[in-house]
Order: sequence, then structure tokens, then C-alpha cells
Amino acid sequence: MLTEEDIEISKMEDQVLTIAGKDLLREIKLAKNIHKHAWQLLEKIDGKAALDDLKFYERFYLLLGIRSLTHLRSVIILIQKGYAAEVASLGCNLLEIFMQVKYVDEDKDRASEWFNHKNPYKAVWGIGMLFKHFDDSNLKEHYSALARIKHSQFYGTGINMTPSEKGWNLDAGPSLDDWLLRWVLTYTTTSFVDILARIRATFGKFHENYATWNKIFNKIDTEFRLSYKEMVYETKMRLDNMKKETQK
Repeated sequence: MLTEEDIEISKMEDQVLTIAGKDLLREIKLAKNIHKHAWQLLEKIDGKAALDDLKFYERFYLLLGIRSLTHLRSVIILIQKGYAAEVASLGCNLLEIFMQVKYVDEDKDRASEWFNHKNPYKAVWGIGMLFKHFDDSNLKEHYSALARIKHSQFYGTGINMTPSEKGWNLDAGPSLDDWLLRWVLTYTTTSFVDILARIRATFGKFHENYATWNKIFNKIDTEFRLSYKEMVYETKMRLDNMKKETQK
């Protein structure tokens, strides 16, 4: 039975898409297209190859590809309901998966380490080691931004605060901050796209028309990256303005 609080929160969740700007709606649609297209590639493997028939790196790509696809689906659902901080957590996971895939892509023999790893409490390749290995400032900045939102160390991240006469109103419900939702969605989706870009060729042999699939993927990828660059530019301008305001 739904409680009064359930109904109130559901109403707030339903508001997200009604107040969303055209950019956020466009990027939700893009994320859905990316998810659908990735599913069409990975589902083609079903019934055509057993895991044991695949090489270690192919198995690794498939398992992490399916996990990433599930993450992206969760991201889309949560964004449509207004849960930015929760999406940031998934974004951190997707970026970690991307770095693992990138690491194996450099040397496919490394995939066996992933399967032979025996310690369930420790990652095969720690996040610190991967950051040090790649030494990529963009990766660090990307992860840092999502981590700050994940840990609620940044404005509007899952702790909604509005001023009132007696101080502040705190709200544990969804965020209606269009910009924040757009930010975490595009930051997270780009990690999935980067994963898919590296594993797609491995599974092309299972698809009846991989050339057409790949052509469509490249088109979606181009459209998404243009939207991503636009979001990054707008975000930088907004953060610069916020910084100036706090320094006054």
C-alpha cells in the first residue's frame, strides 16, 4: 500500500521529464539509442557461442559489456526520475570498467589475470594503479567530478537544500536540477560509449550485418560526442560563474 510519502515522492519524480530542458531530453533519447544499439550487438551472441568457447579476453569483454549495459539502463531510469547522485555512483563504476577494458585492450593476455583473481575484497587492478598507468588528466577529471557528486561533496548532489525563513529545507527526494542531471548523464554515458567502441569489433562476427551496425553506431557516437562537448563547455561556464559568485 502506498504511503503519503510514496505518493509525494512519486509526484516529484514525475515532474522531472515535464520540466526537463530540450538538451536533457535529447541526451536521454541519445542514451536510449546507444543502449538499444549495444543490446542489438551483444544479444546476437546468445546461442552462437558458449563462454567456454571464447578466448579469455572475449569472455572478459562480454561479461563487462553486459554489466555496463545494465548500468546504462539503470542510469537512464534514474535520470528520468531525478536521481543524479545515484547516477554518479554508476558513472564511477562505468569509468572503472572502461579503464579495465582499456587496460586489457593494450595487452589481451591480461584478461587471464581477471579470471584467475582469488581475492573477492580487492580489485584485480586497483583504480589508483590504473590512473597511474594511463596518466590521463581527462580521465582523472572525469572521475573526480563524478566522485564528488557521488560523495555529496558538490552542489545539489542528492541533498536538496532550499532556503526558508528559519534556515533551510532539506529534501531527500529527487533532484529537479536540469543542469546537474544532464551533467551526470553525459559524463556517465560517454564512459559506456568508450567501452562499446573498444569491444564492438570482437563481437562483429556474431552479427549478421556488422558493417551496417557499425555505421549506425558511428553516427550515434558522433551525435552524442557533439552533445557532450556542448555540455562540457556550458558546464565550465556555469562553474566559472559560480566560482566568481562565491569569491565576491
